[in-house]
Amino acid sequence: MLEVITINKNEKEVNEIQWKDLLIDAYNNTYKNNDFNIEITGKTNLDDFWTNLDSDVVHVVLRQNKFIGFFIRQINEINKEISFKIFVYSRACPMSLRSLTKCALISCLLVYLENQNTIDKFEFVTWHPSLISVVKNFLTLKTHFITSNYIIGYSSLKEENPATLDLLIKKYLEDTTNINYDKFRVIN
Repeated sequence: MLEVITINKNEKEVNEIQWKDLLIDAYNNTYKNNDFNIEITGKTNLDDFWTNLDSDVVHVVLRQNKFIGFFIRQINEINKEISFKIFVYSRACPMSLRSLTKCALISCLLVYLENQNTIDKFEFVTWHPSLISVVKNFLTLKTHFITSNYIIGYSSLKEENPATLDLLIKKYLEDTTNINYDKFRVIN
């Protein structure tokens, strides 16, 4: 079972105690893969983390109550596009990348299903070819291999059937009655 929990930048006290070292480790482990230039060296607080990430929330993923990483969702309102970036914890199993990708994708699709008038494209960048297959389990995906470790996946969500996507997502969710894209559980 995978659990997604949203962590807000404004909850400083809890974040500093509970999440600081884990978030910084995951960021530093994969920041280059996500096109970030700066590593966080001073682990005194999370201010540098939030500044570098340029986001007010992160979505932490736990497997059996153990931190495996986090993801951020990004919405480009001009292009009507939703995407995500994943950050894996250095001590997590290498297969955790697939779990993080699945959780991030489900989260993006839940947001899309609620905002079909403002979002009609999905795009993500990955450095690992096996993550393409995770996304292809949900969407028709066009891929562009820029280099062997810089791959862009793209899908026109207008071409996907929303009812089919909804059924597919619900197949992976533990609780389908009260769906919340900021806190949910995914069945492996």
